[in-house]
Amino acid sequence: MSLTGNYQWIWGLDTALAAAAAIATLPVRESTLVAGVRAAAAG
Repeated sequence: MSLTGNYQWIWGLDTALAAAAAIATLPVRESTLVAGVRAAAAG
């Protein structure tokens, strides 16, 4: 570990980014996307 250093901060950053991504995608409604795909397949 003395050669590579401490990467504890990167784990914290990764956790924060993952939480932000999860919160950012909560309002996405996939039902609209599925309906569009079905319409395109039927078309």
